[in-house]
Amino acid sequence: MAGLVVLAAALCEAPSLRGEAVAPVRPARTNLLQFLDRTRGELPCAGTTLELDPHWVGTVKRVHLYDPRAVYRADTPDDLRLTHLVVQEDEAGGDRLALARLRWVPGQQLTFVGREAPAFQDSIPALERFSTATNLAGLFELLGSPDDAAGDGGGGFGAVHWTEEWTQVMRTETNRLRYVNVLAHVSAAARKDGQSPRLNPTNAAVDILVIREGVFRPADPKSAEERQQFLTADGLFTRAQAAQAKARERHPQPLRALIEAQEKPDDFDQAAYTAALQHVRANPDPKLFRQIIAAMNQDEVEFGSYLEDILGDESDLPGLAAWQPVQRQTAVRAVIEALPEARQPAGLEEVLLAILVSQGGGKLKFAVPGTKAAVDLTASKAGDGFAKTHGCDGLSEANLAQVAAHCQTVLKQKYAVLWSKLTQPPGGKSERQ
Repeated sequence: MAGLVVLAAALCEAPSLRGEAVAPVRPARTNLLQFLDRTRGELPCAGTTLELDPHWVGTVKRVHLYDPRAVYRADTPDDLRLTHLVVQEDEAGGDRLALARLRWVPGQQLTFVGREAPAFQDSIPALERFSTATNLAGLFELLGSPDDAAGDGGGGFGAVHWTEEWTQVMRTETNRLRYVNVLAHVSAAARKDGQSPRLNPTNAAVDILVIREGVFRPADPKSAEERQQFLTADGLFTRAQAAQAKARERHPQPLRALIEAQEKPDDFDQAAYTAALQHVRANPDPKLFRQIIAAMNQDEVEFGSYLEDILGDESDLPGLAAWQPVQRQTAVRAVIEALPEARQPAGLEEVLLAILVSQGGGKLKFAVPGTKAAVDLTASKAGDGFAKTHGCDGLSEANLAQVAAHCQTVLKQKYAVLWSKLTQPPGGKSERQ
């Protein structure tokens, strides 16, 4: 046992796998099977991170689908390369061994790539045992505690919906690894005592059950074909960067430059994005605001956050200098004038709320003449941020142009002071003329 303690002390390098920074030292390498034989279940300390030599590769496919509502489409197999082992602290405070794909950022940290981080188990039940589970309690009994809740859903008609996920791996007698991923969409009646139904899993019904499996083997470091099929985290990173660059090409300048700064890789402090925001604040370009509003809700990119970051309070954005009054006035005025660029009702609502926030909060409530649309939005200061309420009704793509034009008229009247001349005297305090 003393030898194991020495081993643990030598291996401890990182706090956890969950996206956190680790010591800027590239992890040592280990053979997975030898590691398992040496430790025999007695794991070194939580945070131990080692690169596998060789890596392990396998193809994961869907092997079972219970989906009465036909939500899921045809399965796409995943070719995975697991490159590191990590000792994690589990939800119960114990330790567990997991495999993952980590990318080394030289001199900075290891970053987790992908969702796959199977936890080692001594055994995993046969597929037939948990593929027929009808409630969450059955899955808990067979698979133990889930990884983390994969996501919380909404409620309706007295029910609460959410998902649970397990990703596990076990060593087989042939020195292969059996990989199993179980994703369960579940629902339960809302409890009258206010507690989450997740605390009582026996009441949660399995609405959809997706099971994927694969067999993993040691990778062949000499195989170029295998390296192409089973990408490392670095390979996945390079591919993702190329896809992002291609997606950015759809957007014109200067919006493209702002997106590029926000997506700059390995910029953990977001220094490039902060500098880009500072440039926009110092030189507010009406063209940029038109482009942001036109792109709202048209893409997976969260364009609304750009508008909030530009117009927001610098106290919420570390590193940003305070707005100059003339530039702030110019920016808010440009946003209001760009409202007709809105292409989606939800995007228009986001812009209107951003304008209210930029003015310290407020309310917009009015009917739109000539339509059945009504605007009802509120932004009120709440702690360090703003509480926002949406109550708009009847907005559609068919009447969007008319609604946006009327909103522009209302805002120009509400904030008429923005169209007065603002000068910046040598003393620094702004004056209106």
